[in-house]
Amino acid sequence: MKTPKHERVKEILSRVNAAPPAHDRNSAHKLVKDILEDVENTFTSLPQNHPDRMRFFSLGIDIWQDEDKNPTHVKLNDYRAYIYDNGSIVIERISENRIILDKPGL
Repeated sequence: MKTPKHERVKEILSRVNAAPPAHDRNSAHKLVKDILEDVENTFTSLPQNHPDRMRFFSLGIDIWQDEDKNPTHVKLNDYRAYIYDNGSIVIERISENRIILDKPGL
């Protein structure tokens, strides 16, 4: 069973939007990562290391930009995710130059 990626992205955005707000950068990152992993586990049968499986990489690895600034951000294919010190999460669809999620933190 494998739900198309665009449907899984919609589900992730819906769940993040419906979740209680995060209170800091780390809790915002954990919120997105936990939801993404749950969606991938629920809607695909892909193993953890499969190249088609979506990932939200841990803070502290080179893919994250400006970790010493507010916000930090990461580019993942056609998306850029911003995580703020107050727990706010903003996700932009790069090809459309459009914000697809703007979730306030505490």
